[in-house]
Amino acid sequence: MRIAHIIDSLGWGGAQKLLVTFAEAARQHDIALTIITLDNDYKDAPFTSELENLDVRIVTFHAQRLLDLPRFIKLTRFLAQEKFDIVHTHLNYANILGTLACTITKTSTVATLHNVREGIESKLRKKLELWIVKKLSGKIIVVGEQVAKARQPQFPGKILHVVPNAVESIPPLPKTERQALRTELTGNTARPLLISVGRLTPQKGVDDLLTAFAQVCRKHPQAALIIAGAGSIFDDLNTQIKSLGLENNAWLLGSRTDVPRLLGASDLFVSASHWEGLPVAMLEAMSAGLPVAATGVGDVPVVVTSCSGVVVPPHKPEQLAQAISDLLDKPEQLAVMGSAARERVNLHYSPSVWLNRLLALYDEVLSPGITALMEI
Repeated sequence: MRIAHIIDSLGWGGAQKLLVTFAEAARQHDIALTIITLDNDYKDAPFTSELENLDVRIVTFHAQRLLDLPRFIKLTRFLAQEKFDIVHTHLNYANILGTLACTITKTSTVATLHNVREGIESKLRKKLELWIVKKLSGKIIVVGEQVAKARQPQFPGKILHVVPNAVESIPPLPKTERQALRTELTGNTARPLLISVGRLTPQKGVDDLLTAFAQVCRKHPQAALIIAGAGSIFDDLNTQIKSLGLENNAWLLGSRTDVPRLLGASDLFVSASHWEGLPVAMLEAMSAGLPVAATGVGDVPVVVTSCSGVVVPPHKPEQLAQAISDLLDKPEQLAVMGSAARERVNLHYSPSVWLNRLLALYDEVLSPGITALMEI
């Protein structure tokens, strides 16, 4: 089967990481995979090397604005020439341009909605995306139960297919490597090490996280926080760290290609997101054996149980701080909760199950008549 995924960019993000998971799982099937990015950042993007090592073809169609006619013509011609069996679109630009181009070339398509709400796109682009996906996409996929619940009113009469995100299992780091990395990161392997991973954008609430962490440090002065990711508010967060006096406790690591190692070296995953779908970074952390302290947005409360972490309301740094402090008060419980987190994610969010569900939906799009007969 010849499959193409179209995405806005290959920069930091859960949707982008899912393409790597798809590529890894697809090796067990007869799938030729092409990734189409609508930005020109792919050469330096964090996931490009992983995709290329998996023999994935990457093609770019870059333009300065959404409605760029030369870019759209090139994309449409490419899809017409390639004759993919199915095209899967992700994020705002891709859902608009990819779905339109597939309609023109009569290429079967599905679209994924990754969040309970749209991001900071213009109102016009949001409306355009919703209309095109609703009217033209063969199937609409959502990444979690709460995403479906939040999005269903936007798609009256349409079925939203829930296919929860998946992650590869992350094995524990060898003890010596773990200790060496902890020392490299914080200067002292014995310090409690918290980690946050994701794009540095307002949605992720990292400013709330730093506010909460400053309160944690009053009770646990040795606590350390590393934040892996890049984004538009990097400099603002750096300024906040200094204003809170956290220079010896919190560090912005920027874009990293060794996130699994960072997770393996850490004790607790933390997140203060304002909204989410089903965050891949959190699933990865749980797969690596980390308990979670996070805001209860999107499908986070569905995944994180009392056995594997603590969930608090968004926009409440003081409650997040209390949750983190309570967990750090009982370090022996962190390992127990981490084991429960790993077991839950490996059981319910495995790539093989996820890929099979996607392939089944692809087959329904490709064979609608047979699917309809089977449902009679």
